[in-house]
Amino acid sequence: MEKAKQILETSSKKDEKSEKLIEIENKIKEERNTKDTLYREIGKIEGELNANQKIIQKIEADQKSEDNKTVPLKEVEKLEKEISEFSEISRIIERIRNFIESHRTFSAFSRRNFYCYIVNEHFL
Repeated sequence: MEKAKQILETSSKKDEKSEKLIEIENKIKEERNTKDTLYREIGKIEGELNANQKIIQKIEADQKSEDNKTVPLKEVEKLEKEISEFSEISRIIERIRNFIESHRTFSAFSRRNFYCYIVNEHFL
């Protein structure tokens, strides 16, 4: 293609067809560059999506693991206030066990909030 371009440019007779051919070749080159730029951008976006998917999977795994549960301080303070009114040790232990069990599972509502947070922070 480059050789053909040189021949057309050096030719003493530049007619309309050769000018049109050069114009078309330039447009094709521009479109290829645009296409390449778009493919690079798509690759970046796909990479970000994959990275965020891995982050989500890690957080979900951590949430399922009992060692990594997080309980808001406010809820612990509420529990402390509640059990401080109990006089029987068995009621205190039972209430603490219920508290632990209620925080053992990661609720669907919390998961939905988490996904909304990820989308809002990284994609909007």
